[in-house]
Amino acid sequence: MSPNVDTAGKVTLVRSLNDILHYRPPNNEITLNPYTGRLDPLEPADFRFFEEKYGIITPERFIFRGNDSRYALPILSPLGVLARGHVLRMPWPGSPLEGTGDWRGKRKALTYRADRAPLQAFYRGHGPGSTPKPLVIVEDQLSAIKLAECGLHAMALLGTPNKGEIGMDRLSELSRIASVEQIVALDADATEQAFEFARKWGTAFKRLRVAILARDLKDTPKGAIFGVLGL
Repeated sequence: MSPNVDTAGKVTLVRSLNDILHYRPPNNEITLNPYTGRLDPLEPADFRFFEEKYGIITPERFIFRGNDSRYALPILSPLGVLARGHVLRMPWPGSPLEGTGDWRGKRKALTYRADRAPLQAFYRGHGPGSTPKPLVIVEDQLSAIKLAECGLHAMALLGTPNKGEIGMDRLSELSRIASVEQIVALDADATEQAFEFARKWGTAFKRLRVAILARDLKDTPKGAIFGVLGL
């Protein structure tokens, strides 16, 4: 951050675009807790569930069976290197693992961090060609996986921005990913947070806009994805 001196001589810190692009968190700000448990392949019943419920046909690349009857989703880097960590997700309603545990009072998602890179998961759009694609910014990994199957790049924030804030490390990474535009497409109940994020940080991006959703992208038929995103 660059110093700014007001008329009273008080020094404050100003977030500049340069701060955003080159931000690196001090190592002592981050605690690592890597996941060391099971990463078992999905079973046929899981494949049927993800295809029938969400239209996802390649879950084996991104979803595994983990410890304690939870699904394990690697937190993937835009560079395609080793996972930054894992999210152990409570089974989705109707999924094969739902009936294998008692979920009362349990947290929906447990996040394990393996390195100090930004804690968000990138999914590269399927299909040929190196032409930059839109980058769709979503909350959850299932929505991002579905978007990638539709040929769109997607970044899952693993949650909702808090008053427009996602952390300087994540913002810096998002602003550097090559794309023709960035589309903030948070879940249908988080439209206000999406606009707050866009108002606060829109100038950090070449082109950023908000998609207003009637339902979450993971629940939107693939044939309607491009329409609801305005593509």
